[in-house]
Amino acid sequence: MLFVIEKKKIGEKSLYSTLKMDRTSVRFEAIFKKHEGVLKEYQKADGNLITVYTLTAEGFILEKVEAYLKRLKIRDLYDIFFLMRYVTKSHLVKDRLRDLLNNYRARRKRGRWF
Repeated sequence: MLFVIEKKKIGEKSLYSTLKMDRTSVRFEAIFKKHEGVLKEYQKADGNLITVYTLTAEGFILEKVEAYLKRLKIRDLYDIFFLMRYVTKSHLVKDRLRDLLNNYRARRKRGRWF
């Protein structure tokens, strides 16, 4: 079985596609930005290791803060909470996390938490 491409849009700095296999539909969105990353090893389900180029925990947190402020999805807050245990350079995220908390508090006062 193969995925069927239902929709596809390729922009100068983005890609959007909807894929379908049987009754399952998957939406894929990517925005291309220049980021500094690191090489990290990840363990696959079969136990083998794979080396991938990825963002640092600090880079992921900064992306997730931006995502939350734009779309207000609770999953972004969960991801930030989870990623905090991997931060080694807290000075890189401290100010942006303070902005996030201030934004959250302001929304809470207005009755719009999420």
